Amino acid sequence: MVESIHFNTGESIIANIFRKKLILPAVSYMIAAALLWAGLGFAPIYANAEVKYYAFVMHKPIGDSWQFLSESTTPKLGAGSYRFQIVIDSPPDHLSKWLAVRGEFLFINDGKQGGVKVSVRKTLDSSQKAGSRISSSLWNDSDRNNNWEKAGQKWVQPLIDKMKLEKPTGSPVPNFMRFLVIKQAAKETWELGGKKYHLYRLHYLTKNLLSDEHKKALSRFIDPGNNPETDISQLKQWVENQDAFTLAKYLGKPDNNHKEFYQHFKIWFKQLPSKDRGTTGDGNVQTLLPDWIILFFGVLFIVIVAIIGIMVGLPNKLRRLWHFRQKNDDADALSSKKEPSLLKRFLPLYKRLLPLYKRLLPLYKRLFPFIQKREAATTFLSKPFSYVSITEFEQLKKELERLRGNLLQSQKNLEFLHKKLIALEKKRNTVAANRNNNDDNQQSSYAPIRADDFQQTLASHFSDLLHQHLTELSQHPDFKRIIKTQIDSFFNVRFKKELNQQLQVYAENYWNQLVRKPQSKEIATQTRLDKESAQIASTNNASTSQKAESADSKVIEKLKSVFLSIKSVDEDALNLLNATVEPCTFVTNVVANCLKPNQPITHYQSLDSAIKELTGSKVSLIISNVGDDIRQEEHNVVSQQTVTKGNLNIVASLIRPGVKCDNVIRRKAEVVT
Repeated sequence: MVESIHFNTGESIIANIFRKKLILPAVSYMIAAALLWAGLGFAPIYANAEVKYYAFVMHKPIGDSWQFLSESTTPKLGAGSYRFQIVIDSPPDHLSKWLAVRGEFLFINDGKQGGVKVSVRKTLDSSQKAGSRISSSLWNDSDRNNNWEKAGQKWVQPLIDKMKLEKPTGSPVPNFMRFLVIKQAAKETWELGGKKYHLYRLHYLTKNLLSDEHKKALSRFIDPGNNPETDISQLKQWVENQDAFTLAKYLGKPDNNHKEFYQHFKIWFKQLPSKDRGTTGDGNVQTLLPDWIILFFGVLFIVIVAIIGIMVGLPNKLRRLWHFRQKNDDADALSSKKEPSLLKRFLPLYKRLLPLYKRLLPLYKRLFPFIQKREAATTFLSKPFSYVSITEFEQLKKELERLRGNLLQSQKNLEFLHKKLIALEKKRNTVAANRNNNDDNQQSSYAPIRADDFQQTLASHFSDLLHQHLTELSQHPDFKRIIKTQIDSFFNVRFKKELNQQLQVYAENYWNQLVRKPQSKEIATQTRLDKESAQIASTNNASTSQKAESADSKVIEKLKSVFLSIKSVDEDALNLLNATVEPCTFVTNVVANCLKPNQPITHYQSLDSAIKELTGSKVSLIISNVGDDIRQEEHNVVSQQTVTKGNLNIVASLIRPGVKCDNVIRRKAEVVT
């Protein structure tokens, strides 16, 4: 009786240990791995809850030139114009991958509040008429249905909401320009309404704050349609190959202000270092791995831990099963007939897993020291029990089969979810394709209208339309008043004036016919003398003109000698010029077609002295020194290459001088700012 109780107790303990130490951990690890893998598979679907803003702003104070913003400037919104472009990555409407918003705001002093307020808003893309609609960049303040409040402000509304949270006592609709200018942080991140927002103030980037993240931000600002680029040379190539923000896209045509804004952006971009340093914002080398590699190693680590956790207690469990089998062969012949197949399944698995266990156990002990304590606390399990009952062994088989069925069902569920995702993706692509086909069919359903048909229809109905509109206008009191005013004005001013002129003509004709006198001999003689005097004067003028032309020819020959002696011109091109013109025209043609550019200032000054001496100071050159202010009436700016303390209107170099004749500018000087 005692042996029977001991036998049953041992069998129960072994069965419980087998269930708790082998089956339950295995099921837990497998379910955790399946859930983790499913979570990683579905993660990209919910990874788009981020919106990024890339902004660049310039300022032009009243009465000054355009200037770049920097950390050294006062963080205050001042009077003047602000030009900006903002590229929105993953905009809130989710209808497009990115969107470009640009414009120019004019601020004036607000005497009541002591600050500034918006006076004028202008888009940087010229509006174009398309029938009865206006096609512009994104908004047009001259169109009530498409102005800034209705078409532009909604794209920067998250910035305005952020300002309201930080300063709730401000205006009901704060100006988002304050958020871009007053705060000087190159990057700012916040969460609002379940979304994460990132703002990059590119105008506050410096050479020391140019990390790979900021390079990617510049790349998205310049060309949001391309993959983010960290090669600064590639970014500069993108900037140089354009004359406007064409890569960021727009609906209208860039106007002159847009192109000028882009030229200033080019100058600002040239100040960045031309070589990649591969550093982060604090100067450390950036060695971040891609996210998918980190996730892969994380999953691999979890799988290894699961295998080690199973393998820690597996040898002892297999030894107990083997001992049970040896003892049970002599006690129960039935179990020897029913169970050999199960042991044959376990023995090959044991032989395969034992070497792997020996390799992974040292690594497992180094990574998790507490496992050694747990293993030491459970060493008593290594002692084999005497017997395991056949009933509990059958229950163990059933549990294993049930576990296998659950795993198969989980696999089927995962396959079903995978097929469902594929079906949803195909359905989404089909809907998009049908939408495009519907748009094409809708566009093709409109038949073209010929100009002849339009003119014929207009001619047949024009009289009816005109009569209808005139009838409606005649009932309006303002129309009658305007007609009466125009008629009175015509009779009192124009009609009286023309009538008096006509009466005067009639009176003169009548007087000439009534009191006409015969021509006397004296009048005839006087007429003949007048003709002779006119002929003499004409002869004198011709001789004077010939003398002047002769003097001009001598001056031009001397000018040629001067140009050739100091090697200022191309001799072949000079010989092709017309030498029968005035000295002023000749010098202008020489400067425009023959004069060598980019000569020293002293060279041009000596040439100017010789020209003044030969022409009696009637012809001179316009020579600008480096550092002079740009004057529109004398200078023609051909390019911009330097910036002096934020001022763009200063002469950097003289390419070709201008020409003055009798203090009248005949040709502007070509300069570089």
